[in-house]
Amino acid sequence: MIRGLFVSALLTWVPFHSTLYPYHLSQPSSFRHIVLTNAANISIDYFFPSKGSFVTNVNVVAQPGTTLPDERRYLRSLGGRHIHRSGWVRLHGRRLPLTGADFRSLAGAYHIEQLRFVFRGRLWQVTASYSPDYRRMRPLMLRMLDSFRTP
Repeated sequence: MIRGLFVSALLTWVPFHSTLYPYHLSQPSSFRHIVLTNAANISIDYFFPSKGSFVTNVNVVAQPGTTLPDERRYLRSLGGRHIHRSGWVRLHGRRLPLTGADFRSLAGAYHIEQLRFVFRGRLWQVTASYSPDYRRMRPLMLRMLDSFRTP
């Protein structure tokens, strides 16, 4: 418990305003940001801790769209298992579900917590991902998701 208090005392939250998409959030000072491009040539805001595993990150992507696909079916199509509602995030006065799923890949086992919603003609996907060894990062990453705002 003392170690947790010490770490949180050193941690500061800094505002981040995306140059890719119209949103902002708060990120821990220990996280870094880069822009990645996925296989479909879509740019992704990608945040990762200075210490962590390859799968420990928060990422944000928005694509044109007005229809929200079935979350469970989508995660299952990616290989997700144990898909469940893991929490809620309040955005624009609405309570939106946070969906969790377990995955296995060449990088090892990992868990995601994902928020998907449609807003102003875009399908947004905000995801926190972490390996079981870095589960202690979950509260930080969920706080990032909870701080997500679009104008």
